[in-house]
Amino acid sequence: MLQLIWFKRDLRVHDHAPLAAAAAAGRVLPVYVHEPEMLRADDHDPRHAAFVHECLHELRDALSERGVPLLELHGTLPEVFDALCEQLPVGAIYAHEECGNGISYARDRRVRAWAKGRGVALHELPGNGVVRRLASRDGWHEQWLQHVRAPRICAPPHMVGATAHELSLVPPQFVAPHADVSRVTTVPGMVNRQRGGRRNAEQLLRSFLHERGEHYRVAMSSPSHAIDACSRLSVHLTWGTLSVREAYHGRTRSCGAAS
Repeated sequence: MLQLIWFKRDLRVHDHAPLAAAAAAGRVLPVYVHEPEMLRADDHDPRHAAFVHECLHELRDALSERGVPLLELHGTLPEVFDALCEQLPVGAIYAHEECGNGISYARDRRVRAWAKGRGVALHELPGNGVVRRLASRDGWHEQWLQHVRAPRICAPPHMVGATAHELSLVPPQFVAPHADVSRVTTVPGMVNRQRGGRRNAEQLLRSFLHERGEHYRVAMSSPSHAIDACSRLSVHLTWGTLSVREAYHGRTRSCGAAS
């Protein structure tokens, strides 16, 4: 059976609990779905799409180095997953709980209902320290600290994926072509945007902790200095090229022990 890893706003292989759990359970099928309803949303912008495609480019490389491809699909959920399950032996789906907007919230509810009806195990693991369904706000900070202080999760060094025959059975109408980000760099507002990808996230974290953040408390309020003095990490934390735990520890490479 295949363990489907549903990448959403967690575009990395390091400190990725669903990826590690799926790899430990058996053969894996990493999937990212480009969803039309998200791309048409009022809060979506071409800059977001360019950033995500850069993140996906590095994620493809990171997964390929570990022996598996990233399957990029385009369509509405859970219809895409249902089509995959018709053709492939998907035993379970692993994903992070997402903190998004109303569209992603409704989509996640649809996927949960579909998985229950289809008999597919859906494992949603907490991400970024957010604890769902708390009866009270009392004690949330202690739970968040427990999450970020925990050891970072190592990326699996090697994984076994779907066979070439199985991948050939993926319904072609859902397969998404890889985007050429260079085609949209001339769109107004694109030239000075932040670039996506894990390498950029790591560079920003290092430069903030060791250089740019030296005068953060004062410079963050200055229109002329804040652009350099602030971390610039929010977009990377949003799309998960960097985990909150990695930012808290101040390191991205070592794992398996608290620091």
